[in-house]
Amino acid sequence: MSDRAALYAAVCANPDDDTPRLVFADWLDENGEAKRAAFIRAQVELHRTAGADTPAAAAYETFEAESPAGYDILDWSAVDAEVGAIAAAVAATRKARFAPTKRGENLPRVKGVTFEAVARGFFTGVVVKDADAFLANADAIFRAAPVTAAEFGALTAGQARELAARGHLARLRSLTFHGALRLLHLGSSRLTARGLAALGECPAVRGLWFLSLRGCEVSDAGLAALAKCADFRHLTALELRSNRLTAAGMRTLAAWPAAANLRWLDVCDNLILEPGGRALAESPYLTKLERLDANGRGAKLQRKRFGKKVVPSP
Repeated sequence: MSDRAALYAAVCANPDDDTPRLVFADWLDENGEAKRAAFIRAQVELHRTAGADTPAAAAYETFEAESPAGYDILDWSAVDAEVGAIAAAVAATRKARFAPTKRGENLPRVKGVTFEAVARGFFTGVVVKDADAFLANADAIFRAAPVTAAEFGALTAGQARELAARGHLARLRSLTFHGALRLLHLGSSRLTARGLAALGECPAVRGLWFLSLRGCEVSDAGLAALAKCADFRHLTALELRSNRLTAAGMRTLAAWPAAANLRWLDVCDNLILEPGGRALAESPYLTKLERLDANGRGAKLQRKRFGKKVVPSP
């Protein structure tokens, strides 16, 4: 392996580390590729300053959104030294006048997979239209570029399992899906009301058939936030076992129009008591249930309406 190939491989193998990028830039400088080297250094510095959790970085985001072509025209150092440092990094990136190309980076050509998003001097993202093609060539893709972001047009459950099983998720810092998910299991994840509200607002969940929130410490307020925001008209199975729900949560569930298509509901191991059971038993929406998992005193009232559909779990 040549020195260039070895240094480039180090960049791809350590996508979060700037040191291999800067070492590669030094090698480029020494071997007649000064523009490429200057571009890498400028982008690394821009990422360091603009990506910091500082007021200056927040100001940069605002200015860049409002006037991306003119951000570095003014002398921002006269206003604020940190903002000026970001402006200088932006100017250095543009001054480098270099843009990496897929051919120049010797990136593999995979039908249904496109390399996008240049950051810190290299291609760092892929847009995936063919998940099978991506999975078949994932090793080569990650060897060819320090990819840390992937955007999928669609992903089946089997493809998602393979993506996780092969360890590729560990490389990704950003994962975007388009299209509707069918099954979502968030077991043992602590979900606050704010988190559930955000989940309900996500367009990708609107086609869910199965949602499992087992052991997620969901409170009555959290379930209310989810019910308020979410459009779960296709939901046929909902697992709420082992949470912190009370009768108030059952009243929310009983009055949730999205429950109209539920075939299976699991509310075991929640403190629903008789008022919660009564709310479910009197719900105008829970008319299509084929199975209801319940326990405790609330289950008795549920059985009066749902009969053998109620499974008295221990």
